[in-house]
Amino acid sequence: MGRKCSCCEHPRRRELDKMLQEQVAASTVADIFQVSLSSTYRHSRAHRQQVVLVDTQLTDEFAPQDLLSRLVDLLEATTRLRRAAASSGDLGAAARLVGIERGVIRQLMADLGVDELSIATALEEGQQLAHALGTATSEDPRVGLKVARQLVQQGGAATLANALIDHAQQSALALQERAS
Repeated sequence: MGRKCSCCEHPRRRELDKMLQEQVAASTVADIFQVSLSSTYRHSRAHRQQVVLVDTQLTDEFAPQDLLSRLVDLLEATTRLRRAAASSGDLGAAARLVGIERGVIRQLMADLGVDELSIATALEEGQQLAHALGTATSEDPRVGLKVARQLVQQGGAATLANALIDHAQQSALALQERAS
């Protein structure tokens, strides 16, 4: 009996097969899943029929019905794999995955009708708003506390609310020190 396919035996075979089906470069797949490039090529050629069959049998989590959901799932999987590659020190694979992530994000943006300029403008306006709020809170800590309270009451943005509270407390201490 011949050797077992290291890709077929891989504990994350579904993710590996999915990336091959999405036409991610075999070298990237090999790097991410730490299998040899020749095994990845052999698996892709010899088991391509099985890859397609496996995809049709995947759960809804891995086989969403519409393109947008598929792109979101691919983005999440790529992000997860990039972080794992970076944390394991495989910066080459992490860099390649950044490129894949960017491509998926661009496709998502195109499908949603969002252009990069509108996102850049929104981010710039958000930075300006944050700077203005920080300045106002430095001058009067009650401003930051009031905005933080509103954020909490509206639900969400807890991280921003906590940052504002911290900044307001630091500003209040600094104002007290200057006054004494």
